[in-house]
Amino acid sequence: MAHIEIPTTLIEHDKDIIEGLATGSLKRFGGVVRDAGTGHIVRHLLEAPRTTESLMQVPGPALLRGGSFPLSAAVAGIHEQVGATLQLAQVAAAASVINLGVSLVGFAYMARKLQRLQKAIESVHEAMLAGFARVEERLVAIAGQLAYLVLLAESSRAEQERIRNELAELHRTTLVRELADLYAVLAARARFADTPQSAIARVAARVRWLMADQARRAAAQLDPCVLATVDVATQGWAAATTAEAYVLLEAGQSREARELLAAESAQFKAHAERWATALLSDERRELCTAYRFAASRFREHVLPERVERIVRISPRDRGLLSEDAWRRRREAELELDMSHMRERAPQWDYEQIAIAEFLDGLSELAARLESVHAVAALCDETGAKARELMLGPDARPGLYTLDPAAMLAKG
Repeated sequence: MAHIEIPTTLIEHDKDIIEGLATGSLKRFGGVVRDAGTGHIVRHLLEAPRTTESLMQVPGPALLRGGSFPLSAAVAGIHEQVGATLQLAQVAAAASVINLGVSLVGFAYMARKLQRLQKAIESVHEAMLAGFARVEERLVAIAGQLAYLVLLAESSRAEQERIRNELAELHRTTLVRELADLYAVLAARARFADTPQSAIARVAARVRWLMADQARRAAAQLDPCVLATVDVATQGWAAATTAEAYVLLEAGQSREARELLAAESAQFKAHAERWATALLSDERRELCTAYRFAASRFREHVLPERVERIVRISPRDRGLLSEDAWRRRREAELELDMSHMRERAPQWDYEQIAIAEFLDGLSELAARLESVHAVAALCDETGAKARELMLGPDARPGLYTLDPAAMLAKG
């Protein structure tokens, strides 16, 4: 099949998409924009290479709004554009291991994100060692992935010591060694184009299997050390799956990539739903819902977009009619306003914010894996190669949309 011209548009010029996102008729799910009513994909999201480099310098969002980070004018402008248009405020820092669109699943990007994940483990460990006067100071110091561990350890010095020791051990375990191996082959591919695809696929497949096994075998529970291990394994699972699929797409094996992503996305979604069911459970029926995070008690810390993303992986909440969703919000609000619940702050509140951060990460990663699957399906249906979906180095920095209908028509 002949080379296919990719119909991309700078998002600020795609007025229909901007209007739809603003009114709510369209929603971002990972790296795609879908019709809010039908769920059909109306656009894929791509980022120009220099946009990627700029956004990679932006620290992960703080859990508490007290955190602020100095940004250059250029980076701040890009961050503001992406955040305002796609409601990316409080997108889980964990999800940064996978990009907004296929254009970021290049090997250099993946390698640097894996490196950032390994550094996140070290950062939390160092924060535990150093100690800070206030929880907000710790969160700002960590500024991103795994920061919820600080919230869960805030009330107990002994718990902080336990987490510190567990993180030190985690950094020496197989999980981090496997991530390092995947990082090494991705970095080699980024530097040397002649690095065999088979070598990358072999390492990615091994890491994918091991990380998925580690993520799924843990009992779903609110234990900081279990959460940390599962979080690292889950991110590694997503990264390895994406890397393996990208190798297949580069080699023109779009059908195989599509099948791989379909299988892994389904398992990943089931994994996310299992954790959501466990962590949203509560002895009080009114609080057994993701909508408890929408209560005024958490308004300063958990934005509506985050609640919406958590709802997507909550079997009990997903698909509710608006009236039923409103009723659950109201019941949770009333329960949290009771005197016996007010007395449980602030540690209980910290736990809830930490749960929201963790579940948001799972939801966003699941959505982005589904987005990569959608790209593989598009390649399979049109005959396009993954490399053809990459915006060139001369593209103006910014976020772009790709119209799948137009591409299918050309194919």
